[in-house]
Amino acid sequence: MSTHREVHEDDAFHYLAGCTPDEHTGIVTSVPDADALSLTQLEYSEWLTTACGALMGGLKDGCPLVLFQTDRKADGVWNSKAHQIMQQADLRGLDLLWHKIVVRRDPGKVDIHRPGFSHLIAFGYKCRPGKATPDLIERSKPVYKEGAPLGAAMVAAQFILNSGCDTLLDPFCGMGTFLAAANAVGMNSIGVEIDHERAERARILAPYDLVPGFRGNPSCWTVEP
Repeated sequence: MSTHREVHEDDAFHYLAGCTPDEHTGIVTSVPDADALSLTQLEYSEWLTTACGALMGGLKDGCPLVLFQTDRKADGVWNSKAHQIMQQADLRGLDLLWHKIVVRRDPGKVDIHRPGFSHLIAFGYKCRPGKATPDLIERSKPVYKEGAPLGAAMVAAQFILNSGCDTLLDPFCGMGTFLAAANAVGMNSIGVEIDHERAERARILAPYDLVPGFRGNPSCWTVEP
């Protein structure tokens, strides 16, 4: 199946303000961390509220928003982006369609900065949660160090497709993991990335070139023992 991909070198807020997604477009993204933006935690909390408004404000009925986020731990305090995002969604009247846990580390491993799991959360107006799928997503390979795991990207893209959308939009696309996953399941994809080098990578990233044997088969995305 032929698919199309376009990547805009632009600020995500600027792009979303001028281009509201249509009724055939679902959004999948991972918003940047505070350290990537050089913000204090208080500044980041305010920024994240603005980001939620930009992402949630233009959603059409039946078109989901899926967010992949990892919380942070600092000085004994747990800073939960997932919690703040769910609060913002509730304020805007979005339904929480599902909340999945993405395994980042094997049981028993410790990290003082991040928990051993990430969140994959779907919201929407008048959306159906669809067929039940596992709530725990196995640890899998990222395409690049800061990217979303391929297994999580595949789950998100397939959900957007099953929701009746033909296009996936990622306003913070980085090097294009979600864009490539969307193309792999037969959807068009649109990415927005302010960094030129990352935008160039996002234009050419193809998961089936990086994971031998992948042709829409989720089992190919699992980390080998």
